[in-house]
Amino acid sequence: MSDLHPWEIAADEWLRAAVVGRGAVGDDLADQAAAMGGFRSGDRRQAKAVKAVPGLLAAAIAADERFASVVRAVPADDVLVAEVLAVLAAVEIDTARRRVVTGLGGRPDGTATLGLFADIAPHLLGLFATDGALVASGIVEVGDERPWARRTVALAPAVVWRLLHGASGDDDLPADLAEIDQPVSSAGVGARVAAVSGPDALSRQRRALEVLGGGRALVLTVGTTVERTANGDDRRVDDVPDAVVWRAVVRAATLAGAAVIVDLPGSMPVICRRWIDRARHLRWGVTSSAELPITEMPAGEWVDAVAGDRIAPHDEVVRRLGGAVDPGHRFTPTQLEQVRRALPALGGDPARATRRLVTGELDRLATRIVPRRTWDDLVLRPGDLERVRMVAARYRHRQRVFDEWRFGATPSAGVVAMFSGPPGTGKTLSAEVIAADLGLDLFKINLATMVSKYIGETEKNLERLFAAADTGNVVLLFDEADSIFGKRSEVSDAQDRYANLEVSYLLERIERFDGLVVLTTNLMSNIDAAFTRRIHVMVDFPSPDADERRRLWERALPADAPRGDVDLEFCVGMKMTGADIRGVSLGAAFRAAAAGEPIGMAHIVPAMADEFRKQGRLVDPASFGRHRSFLDTTV
Repeated sequence: MSDLHPWEIAADEWLRAAVVGRGAVGDDLADQAAAMGGFRSGDRRQAKAVKAVPGLLAAAIAADERFASVVRAVPADDVLVAEVLAVLAAVEIDTARRRVVTGLGGRPDGTATLGLFADIAPHLLGLFATDGALVASGIVEVGDERPWARRTVALAPAVVWRLLHGASGDDDLPADLAEIDQPVSSAGVGARVAAVSGPDALSRQRRALEVLGGGRALVLTVGTTVERTANGDDRRVDDVPDAVVWRAVVRAATLAGAAVIVDLPGSMPVICRRWIDRARHLRWGVTSSAELPITEMPAGEWVDAVAGDRIAPHDEVVRRLGGAVDPGHRFTPTQLEQVRRALPALGGDPARATRRLVTGELDRLATRIVPRRTWDDLVLRPGDLERVRMVAARYRHRQRVFDEWRFGATPSAGVVAMFSGPPGTGKTLSAEVIAADLGLDLFKINLATMVSKYIGETEKNLERLFAAADTGNVVLLFDEADSIFGKRSEVSDAQDRYANLEVSYLLERIERFDGLVVLTTNLMSNIDAAFTRRIHVMVDFPSPDADERRRLWERALPADAPRGDVDLEFCVGMKMTGADIRGVSLGAAFRAAAAGEPIGMAHIVPAMADEFRKQGRLVDPASFGRHRSFLDTTV
C-alpha cells in the first residue's frame, strides 16, 4: 500500500465506513469495497473506521504538501475540506472506488452526487452550496441535474492534476490571463473590492492592487467583439467570459493566494458581480476607463479610486527598456510593458520594439508607409523648412516641456500640423521626412474607408482608428483633409446636422490624441475655422520658384544615371512642381533605357509633354522652343 497517496488511504477508510454504515449489504458491494487499495479486509467495524479517518486526513495534510496546499487555500475547516478532497480525488483516479460510489447511491459512472453526501456525510453539504467554500473557490464543481439529489459533485480536473503531479496548468483559463504583482502594503488592507478608473489599463490595474494591499493578482480582461446587426451595421459588444472561465480564474486565484482584477471595457457584467459576491474569500479589483455606475457595484463595501499619471516617466522608460529611447516617445505604462516584453524577440532594440508596437487594427484601417526620405530630400524655402522642422521638434521635446517644465499637456500632448498648397509641392514628402527623423511609422489614412453615408458610422470608424493609434507612437497622415475636416454648414435638414456632428466629433477626438497628426489640403479655405485653433504648426507649400526648381531638377537626375545633352536652364524655366519634375525625370529615364542612350532632351521633352497631358494642361509646341523637334517626333 506504500504506492498510495496518504489521502487515498484516508478516502478508502471513509468509503469503508460508508459501506459498513449501510448495514447489511450485498456480497457484490462488499466485494467491490474489498477491492479498494486501502481497504483493510480484516477490520469491518464501523466505529474504528470512522475514528481512523480524521487521523488519516491529518496525516495526509502533514505528509503531502500538494494536498495540504489545496486544503489550506480553501476558506473553511481544514479537516472538512480535506475529507471532501480526499474522497473526490481518490474516486476520480480509481475504477474500483467508482464502483463502490455507484453502490452507495452515486451515478452509474461512479460520480458522486449530492444525494450520496446527504446520506453518508450530511455535515459536508454546506461546502457544496453555491456560496459554499469549495464551490465558491472553484475547487469543486456541482452539476445542474434534476432532481437535486442527482446533481453530480466532482473535483475540477486541474485540482486532480495538482494533487497527482503538482501541475498548475488549467485548460479552462483564458489564454490572455495576465499576472501582476507588487510589494505588500498596509495602505489597502481591509479593502475587499476596489473600483478604479483611468485611461491606461495597466495603471488602473496596479492602482487597484495597491488599494487591495499589494501582493499578486490575476488580471482578467473583458474584451469586445464586432457583431453584424440585421440591417448590416457593425456593433461592438462586450465579450463576457462564460461561467467556466470565471470558475477557473477564481480557482487559480484561490490556489495561488492572489487577488482577481477584472478590466472592463464598459459596464459590469452580471456574472462578474455574482462571482464577486460569491467568492468573498478573494480580493477583487474592478477597473475601467470610466467610473462604473454605483448601481452596478457588488453588494458590501468597496473602495473607489482613480489611477495616476497616464504617461510613464522617462527615467522609468529608460530603466525598463535597458537603453536610451527618444524622449519624444511618451509611453503609457501599458505600452511600456508591451515594448518591454517584445524586446527579446527583436534583438533587445528599444527603437525597433517601439516601431512594432502598432500592428493589427491600424494596419487594416490605414496604409503603412515605412519612411525612407531625409531632410536632404526636401526642397523648401528656408522659413517653410524651419516650420516643418518645428513639427518634429515639438514631438521630440514633449517630455521636457510638458513633464520637466510643467507646462501641462492639456488636453493632450499630441502635435497637429497642417500642410497646405497645390498638389506635388512636398506636403506628403514632408510628413514622411518627419516620421523618418522621429523613428516612427507613417500611416496614411484612406478617407474612403472612414467616411460612411450611414449616420454615425463615420464616427465609429474614426474612433477605431484613433483607438488603434493610441497603442503606439505613430504619425497619422490625413491626405486631402478638407474632405473630412471641412467647414460646418448651416443646418437645413437632418443630413446637415449629422454631417456637422461628424466634424465636431473629429475636432474633439483629435484634441485628445497623444500622437502626431499631419493634415494636408489643397484648399486651406475649406477647412473649418474651429479647427485652425487646434493646429500647432501650419505650413504653406507654394509652387516652387526658379531657384527651387533648379535644385529639384539637380536631385531628380541621380549622379549614377548616364546624362547626355540636358538643357537644365530650359527645364528650370518650365513651371512644374516637385512631383511633376520627379515624374518627368523618371519617364525620361525609362525612355533612355529603352533606347539604350544617356538621358537627354530627346527623352525629357516627350516625358514632359506626357506629364502635361496627364494633368490636362495644353501642350503648346511653341513653348518648347528649340527643343520642339523632340516633341514633334512623338505627336
